[in-house]
Amino acid sequence: GGAGGGGGAHAPLAALWTFTVPEGHTYTAYAAHARLPLASPVRQLGNGGAQLLYLNHNLLAVATTTASHTLHVRVLDGATGATVHHATRATTAGPVCMVLVDNVLVYTYWSRKKARQEVAVLEFYHERLEAYAADARYSSVARELGAPVVRQRAYVLAERVVALNAVASRHGHARRTYALTLATGRVLALNNRLLSALRVPPAEMSDAHKAEGVVPYHAELPVSTMHMLTANHTLHDAAAARLVVAPCLLESASIVVVHTPHDMLCTRTSLAGTFDTLPAADGHVTLLATIAVLAAATLATGYA
Repeated sequence: GGAGGGGGAHAPLAALWTFTVPEGHTYTAYAAHARLPLASPVRQLGNGGAQLLYLNHNLLAVATTTASHTLHVRVLDGATGATVHHATRATTAGPVCMVLVDNVLVYTYWSRKKARQEVAVLEFYHERLEAYAADARYSSVARELGAPVVRQRAYVLAERVVALNAVASRHGHARRTYALTLATGRVLALNNRLLSALRVPPAEMSDAHKAEGVVPYHAELPVSTMHMLTANHTLHDAAAARLVVAPCLLESASIVVVHTPHDMLCTRTSLAGTFDTLPAADGHVTLLATIAVLAAATLATGYA
């Protein structure tokens, strides 16, 4: 539940709201907002428009299951206790893993009916674009922008997921990436182009979708060596794995540490390619020569 004080230095905390697990439900998983850096609160559309992300850092997600194996995922506003969204999935099993970051909730579960691992993505947006100020703060109480618009997609993964994390970059300019620890002892990295609720079937792709960089929707998520943070390594006792991520000084890179009771793996990953580093073929001599030529050209045009 939530709690607040009366404003004094030693004011006692008072319960503002409580969440009670519904009768017949069993608590399964919980995720608080990760509050990772994000460069822009706006999504640029392919038609030249824009859409404001629903950036409410008070959000939290709670998953419960029923005796009939139905998974209930509730997204709550941690300041008021209000239910922002409620999603259900039938005939599921655990483990249920969740991560809530930016305006996106990603959660994984096992489909008992289809005997496969599934990954669901929810994205929250404001219905209308309001003027945005750099110092603006979202107010859970005022709710001046109304309830969010929710987009969602579900995907199939060839391997079972035992842990899920979001990878951070230093300033939030790099594309958001998710790290999925698999039961086989490998760690899979998927960015938000693949793990997105905005993907549409190939037959529905428009020029605006292509301009925005939307990837056509296919139910199966890729699992290849190129997407593995663990490369050719395998972690023992993956079910007990803990994954820690931290940004580097370079915006394009992050450090990922995965540790189990038996193993530890530390690696650096490039979230969106090394866009902020020079290629290895570019030497210092070439760079200095380029700067000298540009400086000379600037002086020459100034005197002209």
